[in-house]
Amino acid sequence: MEFSTVQARIPVESRAIRRAVVLDPFCGTATTGEVAIKLGRNFVGIELYDEYAQIAEDRCRQAYIGASTKQRTPRRRAQKVSLCP
Repeated sequence: MEFSTVQARIPVESRAIRRAVVLDPFCGTATTGEVAIKLGRNFVGIELYDEYAQIAEDRCRQAYIGASTKQRTPRRRAQKVSLCP
């Protein structure tokens, strides 16, 4: 089942105040992250698999580019953190 941006928008909008941090411990392709960024929230996503992490990083970068033309510029670059060797 695909998690759409429409489904992700409702909890992010209703529960996360502006400038808050949205944490997604099972990030996948960062649908929630994309929505959070577009709504002006900060986002931290955790993903185990490199393929999905790369997709998520690209998707969040594109969301930041779109959001920065409308409201703000990103303060930090996305970082890849590896906990396992």
